[in-house]
Amino acid sequence: MKALRNEQGYTLVLVLAMIVVITILALPLMSQTISNASQTKLTENQIQLDKMVDMGSVYFMKDVERVVKELEAEASADRNHGGVTVQELMNRLPSDYTVEMENVQKIFQFQVGYTDINKIEGGISIDYRVVGEVDGVVEENVDVVIIEINNDGEQSGPGGGQEYDNPAEGRGNGCRQFNSSSAVGIYGNRECILQGNYYIDQAVNLRGSSVLCINGTVHFTEEVSLRGRSRIYINGQAVFDQEPDVQGNNTGVLYGVACPR
Repeated sequence: MKALRNEQGYTLVLVLAMIVVITILALPLMSQTISNASQTKLTENQIQLDKMVDMGSVYFMKDVERVVKELEAEASADRNHGGVTVQELMNRLPSDYTVEMENVQKIFQFQVGYTDINKIEGGISIDYRVVGEVDGVVEENVDVVIIEINNDGEQSGPGGGQEYDNPAEGRGNGCRQFNSSSAVGIYGNRECILQGNYYIDQAVNLRGSSVLCINGTVHFTEEVSLRGRSRIYINGQAVFDQEPDVQGNNTGVLYGVACPR
């Protein structure tokens, strides 16, 4: 019996020793795993921040373009109007406003607005900033928009920064519908896959089992409606000036989803 107890004691000591060794070996592995997960999270946040700041620049540039067109139209209607002025731009452009964007997990926000507007030789310069925040990490970008004025005193629109891709040049038999000067209709089983940076100022209607997929950033200024089993996939950041009108089964706007092959 004494020998048996000794053997049991040796076995218990051996088991405890193995547990200690496994724990010692596992701690560095766990630490490395946690470190890798934290690094991955930081990288994902940085990617989100970069996209948000880019989207903020797109948003502000198009806002400036819209205001300039409005002022140009007013100047054309009133011959006594002197054209776009610094004061008019200050009155029309918000100095600071917040834009919300959604993805599959949460709502992101960025702040954008002008910081200074000045008359310069040949045009007007607008200094602006975009501030994005993800999980407490903040990124700020400062840039300038130049509204060029030709020799006739007419404005040529904002320049000096943002270029947009043409959705009609996307991949798929539905993309050519963006050549329309009015509403865009993507019907049946057609699809349009876009890669880049887009500003869509037309109403977009999807019907049947049609698919619109955007890898990048997009800003919809007009109504977006989905019916039947149609879907919009957005693998990036998106701004809708109007809430999408979704009616039907298995349809909707899906965020953070890669475009189907």
